[in-house]
Amino acid sequence: MCYFIVSKIDRPIIEKGIILIRKNVFDKLGSENFVKVLSSHDKMDMSKSYFYLMLNKARKMGLVKDNALSFKLVIPFDIKQKSLFNIDDGILYITDDKELIYINLNVNYFRCENCSVRDKCVFALKKIAKENDISISKENPREAWIDIIDILERNIIEKSSWLKAENNVSI
Repeated sequence: MCYFIVSKIDRPIIEKGIILIRKNVFDKLGSENFVKVLSSHDKMDMSKSYFYLMLNKARKMGLVKDNALSFKLVIPFDIKQKSLFNIDDGILYITDDKELIYINLNVNYFRCENCSVRDKCVFALKKIAKENDISISKENPREAWIDIIDILERNIIEKSSWLKAENNVSI
């Protein structure tokens, strides 16, 4: 079971970096309002104060700079045990044609067999795979997402000489 959202992006994109975000925060990024704030300058049906509260949270996380998106991929992580860094099954991804795709495989919301967004999910899966030259070998979308996410994460770690983390904690 998972949670899946696709949204067209109206904001400019100024950076294509990778951001690692704690799982509990990543789970909140999938809210409809947060996706709206990331996707557009338009407040839509949100109050002005709530819109700017969400926008400021996105800025603090490094997702938005100068009212433009500043990432290509967001990966959730968690600390399971002392010094055990665990990457979680989910991503927030910006496609080349400016779509924001959020998939969280740890949320009990949809099942592949009777999913109402299965076609959109498979289309997004294929789009991300194509953009990253990844072949899909699984028939079940959930299993294919797990493979795609694992490959993306492995590619990042293998191709990175270093990863920079913001120090937002007093030492």
